[in-house]
Amino acid sequence: MTDEHSGNPGESQRAGYGGGQTAQVSIAGDSSALVRLSFPDLPVHLHAADCEGGYAFLQVDVEVAVPGFSARRRISMVPQDLLGFLSPLRESQLSVSGEPTLTTLEDEFALKLAYAPNGLVGGDGYLRDHSAGNSLAFVINTDQTFLNETLEQLEDLCARFEGF
Repeated sequence: MTDEHSGNPGESQRAGYGGGQTAQVSIAGDSSALVRLSFPDLPVHLHAADCEGGYAFLQVDVEVAVPGFSARRRISMVPQDLLGFLSPLRESQLSVSGEPTLTTLEDEFALKLAYAPNGLVGGDGYLRDHSAGNSLAFVINTDQTFLNETLEQLEDLCARFEGF
């Protein structure tokens, strides 16, 4: 894979991309609400040492479907975005409390989950396109039991990242 502009090996080749697998992390809410992060062509293992400056930009297809609105957009994330969300999510699942938050380095996507003692989880977030100046703010309500699958998916995904 080469950079479109220079013909040099592209960032994705240097980071060990190509021939990878698709992974996804989903948050299912009530009323058929869904937030899904899909990672096409993700390498089996991604090593920080193989990335310039310690950043590996991952292409992520984000789908937000909530009552009244839906959006799809390809954004960039770095492993640190996901790793920074994993531990707080795990702790919140165990304690049924807390406010784990996923944000991206380039501020294109954010999701904050707020746990209530009864296991209900309210989430709010946004999906942005800085180049067009558009933004979709959304709310997703779910239950702590549904987030067990989300946590498993995130753990499987983050297990591919080494040295970040």
